[in-house]
Amino acid sequence: MRRAIVAVAMAASGLAAGAMAFEPVTAQLEQRLREQGVEAVNDHLALPTNAFDLALLHRDTEGCVARAVGLTLALSRGGRSKTTEAHTDSLRTALGRCPRLVLSLVSPAEVPKVCASVASWTVMQTVRELRRRMRTIEADEALRTSANGKACSAACLHELKTTRAGLQASPRGGRRP
Repeated sequence: MRRAIVAVAMAASGLAAGAMAFEPVTAQLEQRLREQGVEAVNDHLALPTNAFDLALLHRDTEGCVARAVGLTLALSRGGRSKTTEAHTDSLRTALGRCPRLVLSLVSPAEVPKVCASVASWTVMQTVRELRRRMRTIEADEALRTSANGKACSAACLHELKTTRAGLQASPRGGRRP
């Protein structure tokens, strides 16, 4: 019994140490952002030698760490590049886990971009996830009644109807009308 308690305590301390690992990276990137601007930080993160820093930032963004979400959002506003696209996908993933946080930080103009599907999702994942997000917004009064919540739900519905996710099943028997 004592061994089990010690093992749990050690695992918990390891998790806490891992959860705090974002702080130095986030703090360094925030400082670089203040000193050099969005494009410099995105260029820095685009270097192969800094892929781990980018991965840590996105891990924390997708884990709904508020500072990481805010930093990723700021960086996603940079000029179009693979790095900004990766930031946007990270925000899209975070939206599925913490919609209130993400929608509270984005501007109304950014809602359709952030509420779209993640590029790596399959068609079925896209359909399931967009429908789940719409249900989540509908079930949360604060989101349902907010301008960004309404716009996000509308963006999800629009994507369901007008993109590859909007494929319609053929009638029974495999015949098309």
